Amino acid sequence: MITPRISIRAKIVLLPILVVVFVVVIVFTIWTFSKNKQLNPGRVLGEITNEDLPITKIPRQKNKSQPYIAAYSTILVDGNNKYPLFQKDSGKKMSIASLTKIMTALIVLENSQPDETVFVPREVARVIGSKIQLRVAEKITVNNLLHGLLIQSGNDAAYTLANFIGLKNGPRNYDETIRVFVGLMNQKAKDLNLENTSYIDPAGLDPGNSSTAFDLAILVSWAMENPRFAEIVKIKDESIYSIDGKIEHKLKSSNHMLQEDVSYPYAIGIKTGFTPEAGHLLVSAAKKDEQVLIGVILKTFADTIQASAIESRKLLNWGFENFSWE
Repeated sequence: MITPRISIRAKIVLLPILVVVFVVVIVFTIWTFSKNKQLNPGRVLGEITNEDLPITKIPRQKNKSQPYIAAYSTILVDGNNKYPLFQKDSGKKMSIASLTKIMTALIVLENSQPDETVFVPREVARVIGSKIQLRVAEKITVNNLLHGLLIQSGNDAAYTLANFIGLKNGPRNYDETIRVFVGLMNQKAKDLNLENTSYIDPAGLDPGNSSTAFDLAILVSWAMENPRFAEIVKIKDESIYSIDGKIEHKLKSSNHMLQEDVSYPYAIGIKTGFTPEAGHLLVSAAKKDEQVLIGVILKTFADTIQASAIESRKLLNWGFENFSWE
């Protein structure tokens, strides 16, 4: 068999064509990647946004100023497209105290209906820390317990809800129901790619409940897309009642950005936290002219109940003042 040979002249003719084709392929690939990246810079914060939705307003920093935030770890995120605007040690894993209740609420929202009746178990009487003063054997709705959980950060509400959801998954022993619920929390963290987040209990009493500012920004950005969650966390104060209406629980938000002492007019939530190990913490959200910002403050330098709200207000103000959206 005779193997055909390509003449030198043919090679000279083909070489420029191949070069042109190669350059066109490379340019098209770069253009496609660049276009996709422009459409969804929010994916910097994980697999939590709809990648088919283009971003209509991209944040542009007006100057090179940086905020001074008196906390060990922080992050500021564009709530509309999940794009990080400022970070300080946002990957540092830290104890998160009652910020744990954000995940607790999400698990409850996914596994219950708001009007379901919940019985307060006797074991809840031994829960310590912040409470809404639930009574043993009291009957109360899931929705009211969620209000107690997120507004006043009730540890008794957290354990009551955890026991209720745990019972739906088989176990009848109280300790087993709590373990089952915590397992659901950790599985959800994995589903959301929160690689540095882990839970030990549903209230945040154990210092082993830990996360990063970065992970919490992902979680909160996702949580605020739930209308029921977003509605509850912006409530300043209210009263909730048992099923029979005989037991009243007066609630006041632990988020000082919603209160008079550190009032912030654009605040729309969401959750505080404190233990001696974790310090003072706050995940906040604010809305101004249709633009939403989400801030995470972990362990303020100052040891006061207003410190996390003061630093959060400073961070959010810096974001609104130093960015424009086009």
